[in-house]
Amino acid sequence: MAWQLQMQTMIYKSILRCRLRGVRRKVPSRWGAVHPRVYATLGELPAVLVASTLLLDLYSRPSHCSEYLDAATNHTLSRLLTFPLPEYRYLAPHCDLFAATLLVFSTLMIVAGTKVVCQVAAAGVGVSVLVLTAVSCTALLAADTRNWTHPPGFFPAG
Repeated sequence: MAWQLQMQTMIYKSILRCRLRGVRRKVPSRWGAVHPRVYATLGELPAVLVASTLLLDLYSRPSHCSEYLDAATNHTLSRLLTFPLPEYRYLAPHCDLFAATLLVFSTLMIVAGTKVVCQVAAAGVGVSVLVLTAVSCTALLAADTRNWTHPPGFFPAG
């Protein structure tokens, strides 16, 4: 975790140096506005705290995605990734390698720049639309309309 914080701090310091030199590099607004201003006005310690908060924000989404994927696969991921770790109440019983991989990938995308992030986001939206279309078409084609006309009707409780 410490190397990730150092990497985030180095990224934000380089962005701040570029801005101070007059070099305009596009970064996402929520990243580019908060950290350099905190670093410039309050110093390095509050900026590291902001970077760690942003890092936790980045980690929460892949972690929830990993939990959903684990539940969808009947907890296969957690069974495969369970190692004999010390028993602590605040640690997860298994290593979340899927979420860590997504975190590193999203950090590398942010380093690559806004254009790459926007292209990947557009591709993700395209995949989401395709999945929703496939699910809708499958539901419409596989629907049994006889279930809708049997008594007591489609909405029996009103």
